[in-house]
Amino acid sequence: MENSDDRLPTRPMRGDELRAAIAVLWNGNQTRAARELGLSSARRIREFLSGARDVPGGVAVDVRAFLAMFPDGTKSVDPRTALSILAAQLVRTGWTEEMAAAAILGAAQAHAAKILGREGLAELLREDAA
Repeated sequence: MENSDDRLPTRPMRGDELRAAIAVLWNGNQTRAARELGLSSARRIREFLSGARDVPGGVAVDVRAFLAMFPDGTKSVDPRTALSILAAQLVRTGWTEEMAAAAILGAAQAHAAKILGREGLAELLREDAA
């Protein structure tokens, strides 16, 4: 069965697909992969890779989302792709597209204010409007 977002299918993930993704995303580091995926330990990763356990659907979706955001590994990112995936994930959990867009915009504004300060953000917005 496929999600509404074709980039993140919920089809089963085999151990060799997971191994290849870990190689790209985390330079083969199973401990880091487990941490990024919210797993209890790298032991879970090893169980998935050996076939002792099936890769859970949620882990498969998360791994594919990471690959969509970071096709060349976690050292590169296209913010447009990351935001598109985030919006799709919010919509899949019941948010409307408008709510997702507003939440992303609000989070971006709050982050910019934290980095630039309120005055710096206001100046940036004035320059952008001009």
